[in-house]
Amino acid sequence: MRSEQQLRAFLDQSSIFSELKSHGFSRSGQIWMRTHGGVAHVIEFQRSRFADPDTVKFTINAGVALDDVWRVYSGNSLGSTIHEADCFPRFRIGEALSGFQKNAMDVWWTIGANANSAAVAAEVKSSVVEVCIPIMDRLESVDAVFRFVLEEVPPKHLHAPFTRINMAILYHLHGDFQKAMALLEEIESNTRIGSEWRSRICDIRSRIEKDCDSEIS
Repeated sequence: MRSEQQLRAFLDQSSIFSELKSHGFSRSGQIWMRTHGGVAHVIEFQRSRFADPDTVKFTINAGVALDDVWRVYSGNSLGSTIHEADCFPRFRIGEALSGFQKNAMDVWWTIGANANSAAVAAEVKSSVVEVCIPIMDRLESVDAVFRFVLEEVPPKHLHAPFTRINMAILYHLHGDFQKAMALLEEIESNTRIGSEWRSRICDIRSRIEKDCDSEIS
């Protein structure tokens, strides 16, 4: 059995999939997503590339995508499938289990030869139902996400273009046009960013300015 099939079979047989379904999630591959009111909650099971032939190591990534943010970022509404890498904010299960401490360690589980499948299933189910989902339940609006990333859990990779652009969009949606524009200008001033990022920033600036003009008129 291939590692992807092995992981899927384990998650299904251990009732983790049924737990996700009961909380409104549906599956596309190893991605589970639920959407309502312009909000997408994403849980993704990530397999490790490094494992013994008879075992599978995996962790959990989670994220939230807001249609309001995505429209400014991409010019489009949220699609039918959102990847965790497209979410803002997003987090690893190890971060959530530690209460988002700065020194949080990654958490990986192993299934297969000599692994205690029942114990792993219990840990994974608890992590998803008691930790991941309650966090996402709180992040269902621009204001809630704004407070989360600005006051509670500053995102990692603060200087990465994707992170800073999303921060700028949140400032804009929260009503701080000047801060949003200042952040975009700061990103552009970095001579190391590529042309694709510069093009996206130009498009985002245009959408923000159009939003502000619409509000004034």
